[in-house]
Amino acid sequence: MHLNGWQRIGIVASVIWAIGAPIYLDSVAQQEAIGAFTHYYQACLDNPIEFEQCLERARWAYNTVTRYPLLSANGAIAALVPVGLAWLLAYALVYLGRWIRAGFKH
Repeated sequence: MHLNGWQRIGIVASVIWAIGAPIYLDSVAQQEAIGAFTHYYQACLDNPIEFEQCLERARWAYNTVTRYPLLSANGAIAALVPVGLAWLLAYALVYLGRWIRAGFKH
């Protein structure tokens, strides 16, 4: 099978996306989780009477942020769905361009 230059670029970009997207999304989610925990924890420090309940809410806020580990369902969706859609869009645009050019050849 012979691949042209654009297909090779697409394969490299797909692999980079499939590895990089879940890592990036998970790091952003981690920062968001830390931010949520910090927000609730600061409220705990302001009200030491209900510290245990407040700390439990801070843990809950930290744990409810959606994560994207590389080897998980969320990570796989974040990595593979955009790659598949990008390839479908690219081939649809190539087909459309060839169809339009064929109309001008008469």
